[in-house]
Amino acid sequence: NVVQDQVYSHVGKQVGNMAKNEEFQSKMGAQVSVMAKDRTHQQTVGNLVAGSTDNIYLQKAAKNETVQQTVGTVVHHAATNKVVQRKAGEYVSKAAEDPEFRRKLGNAAVSTGTFAVQN
Repeated sequence: NVVQDQVYSHVGKQVGNMAKNEEFQSKMGAQVSVMAKDRTHQQTVGNLVAGSTDNIYLQKAAKNETVQQTVGTVVHHAATNKVVQRKAGEYVSKAAEDPEFRRKLGNAAVSTGTFAVQN
């Protein structure tokens, strides 16, 4: 759908611009931090990782509760780190210059409600 792609591209461009903002970076870091500490999200990500590989060792590690909690803790600490937030913002902002990434970013922002929450 051409109109839908144009909307996603526009939203993706806006998100890319917002990613440069320190307050936006902090809000996104806080949201990622909350999800990283949540057992349901940890299990979901673990199951997604396990389901995306044929490697039995990676599957077992991804489904392991201790591994999931450890990865969640690492992601939580990274998400609340201002340097990591700034670098992530720079990456998203730069990546949003690519039309395909910008469209996908816009799609994700619209479908998750992130764009509406931030505006």
